[in-house]
Order: sequence, then C-alpha cells, then structure tokens
Amino acid sequence: MKYIFIFFVFLYTLSVPTKNFAQKVTELSNTATQLCTENAPAGTVNPNFALLTGLNENQNAGTVKKYIALLNSQPEKFKSQLATINTLKASQIKVYFNFVSKKLDDNGTEGFTEPLFANNVLITISDNERSRLDLNGKIAHELEHARQIAAGELAYSGICDRSEKVIKIRWIPNAYDVTDEIKAYAAQIAVAPAVSDCELISIFRTAKTEAAQEKVLSKYFPNIEHSPKTNDFIAAGEIVLPKFKRLYLAIGTKK
Repeated sequence: MKYIFIFFVFLYTLSVPTKNFAQKVTELSNTATQLCTENAPAGTVNPNFALLTGLNENQNAGTVKKYIALLNSQPEKFKSQLATINTLKASQIKVYFNFVSKKLDDNGTEGFTEPLFANNVLITISDNERSRLDLNGKIAHELEHARQIAAGELAYSGICDRSEKVIKIRWIPNAYDVTDEIKAYAAQIAVAPAVSDCELISIFRTAKTEAAQEKVLSKYFPNIEHSPKTNDFIAAGEIVLPKFKRLYLAIGTKK
C-alpha cells in the first residue's frame, strides 16, 4: 500500500499545472535574487555596521581603525595584512564589521565571515573582555577569509527556503578547504602576541610547514575538507535546483 500511495503522489505531482509551479519558482527566485544583487534589500545592512571603505563614527568603526593603525605603525612587519586591506578596498567585495560582546555560538566560535547579500560580506567578531584571544588577531583572521572571497578562492552557496510569506537564506561555504584556514590562522598569529594564544593557536604557531599546520588543524577540525577544492563557482543568482519551494544560489567571484 505504501508504494501505491507514493506512486499516486508522484502522479499528482506530475498533474500540477506547470504554470502554477513556474509562478512559484519565479516568485521565489525574484525575492531570493534580490539578495544576490549589488543593492542591499531593505533592512539588510545595520547602520551600526562599519564598512571597510567608509569607516564611520561608531564603536565598530573605532575598533577597525585601531587595527589599521596597528598595521600602519609597523608597515614592514604587517606588509601582508596591509596588502589584504588594500586588496579588499580595491575589490568588488564590500566588507562590513560587527563586534558583539556575547558568544557567537555554543562551540566557542569568536569570529566568522559570511555574505550579507551579493558580493557584500559581514565579519562578526566577539570582543568579550573574558576572551583570551587577541582582538586584532581575530580581525586579521576574518579579513583573510574576506580576501579569499574577493580573490575567488572561497565562495558561499545560499540555500533559500520559503515558509509561508517568509524567505530565509542560510549560507554555507563553497570550495572551502583546510588551506583557507591555514592562511587565516597564519594571518592571526602574525598580528596577535603569543601571550594571547589558546591551545590550538599555540601549537599552530610552532608548526613551520603547511603540512604540519594542516596536521594541527586536522586534530581540532576533523570535518574540514582536506581534498583539493574546485573554483568552478556558480554565478551569483543562478537557479540550480528550483523544486519543492527551494532554490540554491551562489555568492562569490568566478575565476
């Protein structure tokens, strides 16, 4: 009986007018694609966020300015981090910052970088005073991930779901592997003093080769991708799988 029921459900699905399905796909696509344009959908960008290319006068901007001032105080030592700043300022990627005093999740995450919309990314960092990790080091780490997006080394796929009148989007990394984290942690230890290291960063700091660094990260992030990634990204806004009220979008730079 179960298989007969499934068969009739399948027949019913085929009998649904194509026009109605197409209308639903178009409706969802239009709203979701709004998140994949250069113009921010209403309410997407919090006015308190700090834009890297136009630092305004708020707490978020002040923290970023202090980081940039640190880099400029020793330009030779922080040559790589200054190059990252300049690369991002010249790229199509717009980088926003938000610093929060609360925990970002229950896993101890203290920073992450994800799309806001299109080629606009938000760096969120915990600046909780109880954190042992150096704040400037965390900024350097996340800016490296933003640089990877700008350079086409890392992209994000957006999964858009419609529930009644609400469209939600969840971002997941695309073409992401351990080399992205190796570069990010290398940027972090270049800026942060060793006295602020946690166990992971302390051990990573002693690893002198990329193979050794990968081994360190493998212990702490067993699920991270270690096989070579592909940079064959999907163009922003392209519908990949429009069915069951869901479609997949991609954000990133196509090489």
